[in-house]
Amino acid sequence: MLGRGLELTYTAWDLEAFALDCGYDGPPFRWNEERRFLLRCELDAAYFHLYLGSSEEWGLDSPQLREMFPTPRHAVEYIMETFPIVKRKDIKRTTITDENGQVTQPGTYITKDTILSIYDAMTESIRTGVPYQTRLDPPPGPPVDSEGNFIPYSEWTAELNTSHIHEGRDVAAKKKQKLVVDPVFPSSDLEKVLCASLLDFVITQPGISEDQYVDLMILAMQPANCRLLLTGDDRKKFDASLKAVLPELIADMDARPPWRLILQALQSNQSVSISKKRLTAGSNAELVRGKLPVLDSQFLSLVLQAGERLRDLQGAVTPDEALSTVVKAVQKHRKAAMSGVTSA
Repeated sequence: MLGRGLELTYTAWDLEAFALDCGYDGPPFRWNEERRFLLRCELDAAYFHLYLGSSEEWGLDSPQLREMFPTPRHAVEYIMETFPIVKRKDIKRTTITDENGQVTQPGTYITKDTILSIYDAMTESIRTGVPYQTRLDPPPGPPVDSEGNFIPYSEWTAELNTSHIHEGRDVAAKKKQKLVVDPVFPSSDLEKVLCASLLDFVITQPGISEDQYVDLMILAMQPANCRLLLTGDDRKKFDASLKAVLPELIADMDARPPWRLILQALQSNQSVSISKKRLTAGSNAELVRGKLPVLDSQFLSLVLQAGERLRDLQGAVTPDEALSTVVKAVQKHRKAAMSGVTSA
């Protein structure tokens, strides 16, 4: 659990002394909301096991407790219902509505559901003796050796997946090298904005698949589809953020990014790296990003949020026809974008 605690806490160099006290001498961790949510859920589930014990031990010294809650899992369910604000926010952010604001798919108490799911997985691990497998990729905290000890920063190799960790100061110092810039692409304002948006997506949410980054680019270029994936006040925020976006980026509902050109350009100047179809920020990411247009942070944040909703819907059956249409449209445009076909 130390690795999870470190990743949640050590997110800036200001806390380096704390990390060193914990036996970790590497850089701070990137702030990633999706990872932080799962880290908290895994810790909550683990502490429930530690404090409530096993079903065999449950209620041995308190028959009244066993009568109220037949198993410790029942107690977990009850405890999670004592956080009404968390529940209300979860349900609000997972509720799907149509253009008229009518609920087409009710929201869920996702924090409770996730903790219970992880709790059950840990219960099965305890029963079978098979170690619990985290949902996080890369695994939580610093890289560890075969015995579970933190690997010293000086011994990190390129094979280690550290996309959830910031670069070390020594790495940044070595990056003052001449950039290899494609003389042809990007040249137009639109092309520069597209490169900037992909870099922002990769820096903010590193390590997802190439397909998913293409989907984010498509949603950024197609605000009508993106808006349908948002709910409530987020739609109003999205509408307001469009005023700060380059008009050419969102001018065509059928627009799709010239993906191969964008990827090749960013790979050539080492601002993006790709391995096993997963993208991470390259050695020149921050340097290149500083030479590209600044994009509205709220717009990008809401596109990322819409992308998460899209991933939830992909592969799942939804009764909402409008959202089903969005999923199919993005899949169609992704296929065209990745095959090198661009809109007129």
